[in-house]
Amino acid sequence: MIRYRRPADRRTRPERWDDAVGELVSLQAYYAGWWEVLPDSLRGTATAEALQAIVELDLDALAAIVPPRGYGRD
Repeated sequence: MIRYRRPADRRTRPERWDDAVGELVSLQAYYAGWWEVLPDSLRGTATAEALQAIVELDLDALAAIVPPRGYGRD
């Protein structure tokens, strides 16, 4: 049996943070588009409520955070 190692993630923690926040913002925009085209007959459903909750999240606070580099390298 041959085992392959997964490549190590070479991104720094701040890069990983930025990528994660960027992914959340991207997903929020996707769900906002989905919510906008939702038919009126589905507006009162659990799906619509979940989409609205995602759209209403304020991700600006997350995007504004600059994580510390650590060990006095700030």
